[in-house]
Amino acid sequence: MKRFLSMLMLASALLLPSTSAMANLLETLTSQLGVSEQQAQGGLGALLATAQPNLSSENLSALGGIIPNMDGLLATGTKLLSSGESSDSGFGSMLGQVMGDSGSSLLGLNDAFSSLGLDSAMVGQFSQILLDYVNSEGGQALMQQLKGALLP
Repeated sequence: MKRFLSMLMLASALLLPSTSAMANLLETLTSQLGVSEQQAQGGLGALLATAQPNLSSENLSALGGIIPNMDGLLATGTKLLSSGESSDSGFGSMLGQVMGDSGSSLLGLNDAFSSLGLDSAMVGQFSQILLDYVNSEGGQALMQQLKGALLP
């Protein structure tokens, strides 16, 4: 019985996303970048929400397997991105026409980060930490898909 419980605990640790993985990702963001946990969650959510429309359902599922509370992060990020759109004075749509969707996505991310009290330069730093985490936890192929989805 003891052996069965040990095997069950090991299997669940390997198959279920751990909250420690999320804590490690958030801890990395807060310690390396000097941001609050709320800023880390918001910035991470904004990045994921920006990438979401450009990812396949398989890739989203794989990311959900390694990023605990991804649905919550996506909801937070979507809210941040949509609040930035409502305050947009048309520049984002003009930029979108000139640069395509990636231009308006970048502007949306800058607005989302600004609403969190973060400088737009932090977008790149958050992105690198997220990509490194996905590479470590989900592999290079998934990281490349996410990278491509962030800058379509």
